[in-house]
Amino acid sequence: MGGTKSPKCNVIAKSIWLWCIQQNIWISAAHISGFRNEYADYLSRLKQTTTERSLSKQVFHQIGAINGSPEVHLFASRVNTKLPTSVSWKPDAVALTIDAFSLDWKDYKFHDFPPSA
Repeated sequence: MGGTKSPKCNVIAKSIWLWCIQQNIWISAAHISGFRNEYADYLSRLKQTTTERSLSKQVFHQIGAINGSPEVHLFASRVNTKLPTSVSWKPDAVALTIDAFSLDWKDYKFHDFPPSA
């Protein structure tokens, strides 16, 4: 077994591992070195224009006028966010955090416009 240089990731991985054991689910993980994973690495760095969509400013403000002004934009990126505070779907230096599903939404008044499948 290997380890990790990220204590935060290690805590999350251990939590997932223990949950899986309790559910009688067996998982394994393996590192794929970069030179063997060039295509996936290349794809992960491409700009995802299909997911960089958002409401027009006019529609966003109309919704805000009806529902009140939101504080956090969920499922956003630095390219399409409508608010100073956003939660991205992937690592983003200007985002509050990543993974909108990891937040307790009751603490925020939010706007969400998730990417379609």
